[in-house]
Amino acid sequence: MRKILLYIVVLTINHMMAQENKNSLKDTIKFEKFDFNLWDTRYKNFEKVSDNKYSGYYKLKDGSYFRPCNGSDGSVFYVVVPPLPVYYHYFYDYYENGNPKAYGKYASMQTKVKIGIWHYFDENGKETQVNEEAKLGKWTFNAILEVLHKDGVIDLYTGKNRDWDKLYIEFKNNNREVAVIVFKERIDILIDTYYEYIFNCKTGKYTREEYERYNENAKEMPTLPPLKNSKKNKRKRKNSISISEEEYQDLQKNKEKKLVRKTI
Repeated sequence: MRKILLYIVVLTINHMMAQENKNSLKDTIKFEKFDFNLWDTRYKNFEKVSDNKYSGYYKLKDGSYFRPCNGSDGSVFYVVVPPLPVYYHYFYDYYENGNPKAYGKYASMQTKVKIGIWHYFDENGKETQVNEEAKLGKWTFNAILEVLHKDGVIDLYTGKNRDWDKLYIEFKNNNREVAVIVFKERIDILIDTYYEYIFNCKTGKYTREEYERYNENAKEMPTLPPLKNSKKNKRKRKNSISISEEEYQDLQKNKEKKLVRKTI
């Protein structure tokens, strides 16, 4: 049964990878360069995404969302979120004249961990390709997704927990580890529980811990008590010295002996 389930998961991931060309920005809008004409018309022929989590995004015909940026600081880029159930998004970066600077994929909806092959261009258009996913060491992004899917915290068929406020991925410990924060459940109007996975890039092993945190509903609250099962408090308890009842009794006996000697 386990082999069948693993086979299904692998097939699903392969299907997701096969969708890359279908989800390519080039199929629906020209992204080889930044289109300043579309920017000037404020993308009037594109429908805006109504979900507040994707404020500033527009819809593409294949179901993807894209967000343009032409910042006063010179930042020019597109962010593109493919349709469910994939757990990555595209990032297209440009020079101020609209020519391509870099493009590739990020794990999850965050811009912390690059995956797959990234394409970089100098100002003359010369391209360099880099396998950014090699930084994951003994892990791959798909292997991490398999672990999360097996544990039921994501679902490769539905895209469960893929939004930016539910899934967070970043490198830690000088890129030797990948931390994955994933939402578990809401246990109170102000409190969520979540899992923190630590994937070791050198050993290929991982750990998982469960913690509590205040959610977005608590942002406007002036002062809130520390949570018993927050990451900080759990670590304090874990690092504290604990002894058995037998050891405690031995300590008490030794104290009594010392007191007797002093009185004599």
